[in-house]
Amino acid sequence: MSTAFDHTFDTLIDRTGTGSLKWDDMERIFGPVPQNAIPLWVADMDFHAPEAVQNAVKDVAAQGIYGYPAESSAPREAAATWLADRHGWAPGKESLVTVPGVVPGMALLIRELTAPGDGVAVQPPVYPPLFDCVRAAGRRVVENPLVETDGRWGMDLGGLEGIFRGGVRLLLLCSPHNPVGRVWTRDELSALADLCQRYGVMVVADEIHHDLVLPGHTHTVFASLPQCQPDRVVTCVSASKSFNLGGLPHAYVVATDGALRQRIAHAVVGRGLAHGDLFGMVAQEAAHRHGAPWLDALRMYIADNAAMLQDRLHSHLPWVRMATLEGTYLAWLDCRASGMDETTMMRRLVAAGVVPSGGRFFGTGGEGHLRVNLATPRTRLSAAIARMIVGLA
Repeated sequence: MSTAFDHTFDTLIDRTGTGSLKWDDMERIFGPVPQNAIPLWVADMDFHAPEAVQNAVKDVAAQGIYGYPAESSAPREAAATWLADRHGWAPGKESLVTVPGVVPGMALLIRELTAPGDGVAVQPPVYPPLFDCVRAAGRRVVENPLVETDGRWGMDLGGLEGIFRGGVRLLLLCSPHNPVGRVWTRDELSALADLCQRYGVMVVADEIHHDLVLPGHTHTVFASLPQCQPDRVVTCVSASKSFNLGGLPHAYVVATDGALRQRIAHAVVGRGLAHGDLFGMVAQEAAHRHGAPWLDALRMYIADNAAMLQDRLHSHLPWVRMATLEGTYLAWLDCRASGMDETTMMRRLVAAGVVPSGGRFFGTGGEGHLRVNLATPRTRLSAAIARMIVGLA
């Protein structure tokens, strides 16, 4: 379905030589790559940010002085209004604590809410920094792998209950889930909330992909569920994934319980994270105030890109199973039927000139899978798919 923004998303932008991790660091991370290789790995979009965001950043840049930003409630107010309008959750601006990013926020929360040596539940395959944050804090990763049924992934609540019985009291929830593309249903999250309440488990919800939900699916904020006790859940959000602002770090840790929020705010100050990024702050405020039409068009564009990938795979590589993409812009492909080990598969793909993420990067259950970034112009994605077909044939 076409939108007024399709011309923007269809524009081919040359990002080589711009200091882009996605484009300029491929060789450092993946080894030698063809000169015209197409990166489909890191979750970074090849689209210009909305015009309102660009203008807000330009206005600040034009000032020529980039000192510490004032403590303003306007960005938090814009974010809180966005949460209420887009997601039906109204925590209020006072519940938002500013942090430099979702990953730094989660790293801080793990340290603040657990003790050294404690176990932290993680549900792989999942976003790798979750493992890193737990281990770097001197805590133990306790895995509760997702289960796959007919190409659709779900949470193993029985396994999770066993972990809770063993004494684990913190769960890192990825919602929507990266990399399997699930948007957890309200029923699924309610069952999880019941289980966490029964065992007194704290939940830190990484909801950075909350806006990137495709048509036909609805994101439920975990903390909005009636079973969730305000002092047992913290939500991490940011506009950085929704509007491609990863280079302008800014995020919020949301806690509606006053005592918990105060504890988190003190930890932010104590770890030297209190001063926000000036450009990130203004960019996210502009996105939350003016970016909705752009975002809605993006979601349709990603859905069409996903459909194109699914159709091409069905026609040329029918043994590759693509998980139904419900949210994020990251397709999850099961390539185990290729008979190739993942190292061989990645080597062939890179040689063909396309660079996705290998599945083992995401932990247990990821081996033999690929994560493919769909947030790139359709003509470029089409060319990348053609290279994938050659590499996997």
